[in-house]
Amino acid sequence: IVILCVAYLPRLSNKFITFIAVCYIVEAYTCSTRKFLNHKLTSPEAAESCLEMMKDQKPSIKWNIRCYHYEKRKLLCALLMIDLWQYLHKLILCKKKYEDKDDDEEGQQTIQTELRPSMLTKKVVTHESSMFYKFDSWEDETIGAIWKLGSFVTTSNISAFTKISMHKLILFADSKTRSNFFAQQSKFIISEGQKDMFAEISTKVDVEGYKPKLLVVKQTQGILPKIFSIQFYWIFTLLLLTVPFRIKFARHCDELHITLAKETSMDDPKKAES
Repeated sequence: IVILCVAYLPRLSNKFITFIAVCYIVEAYTCSTRKFLNHKLTSPEAAESCLEMMKDQKPSIKWNIRCYHYEKRKLLCALLMIDLWQYLHKLILCKKKYEDKDDDEEGQQTIQTELRPSMLTKKVVTHESSMFYKFDSWEDETIGAIWKLGSFVTTSNISAFTKISMHKLILFADSKTRSNFFAQQSKFIISEGQKDMFAEISTKVDVEGYKPKLLVVKQTQGILPKIFSIQFYWIFTLLLLTVPFRIKFARHCDELHITLAKETSMDDPKKAES
């Protein structure tokens, strides 16, 4: 029956099969299961040591700004005769031609300012800059909470693994610190964000040693720690059994969510004591 079903399946092109295979491998590489297995800690003590190390690290807040404008894709515009259509459209609306070079340059500037994101334009970055947020002191306010227990947890049995999902959070000790944060950010944007027509800013919070996904092995004995490893994950993936592997793995895992919170302040306790 299986052979008959396969015989009547539609034939797929090699390009389509290659595309599906690439998507399958990319999804397997980017999924959370691989990230957990790739950052496995052999014991709860190792997890506690790793967490304490992150709690002792000073936070780093960095602003990045990029200034840019849009330019026409010359080849595409030439093929579609976009410049010709725009020129004719301007003639119809204005009912006059540019008479001298100054007027022509002014008209070109007007067209340039009207360019926006589209298939006919491309982004051209002309200026990049970065700046770190300066503060006097900080304290760790990390918090954690159990999100979900494993399916095989009973009164006499515990899960073999714990998935730890980490998140970063910046807090302000008071209104003075919050105002200072936005004042530094505004000063940076005003000084560096007017180098071109458009600007975009991003904020990056970094803590040394930070890993968004960790897997803690609680049962070091038995077959489970050996099967649920990164090597077996890729073996099952290549055998097209990645979904059963992930479902079985999830049933043996608790889930713990930890927020790595860092509270910044503009008041240095050491200076206040002195």
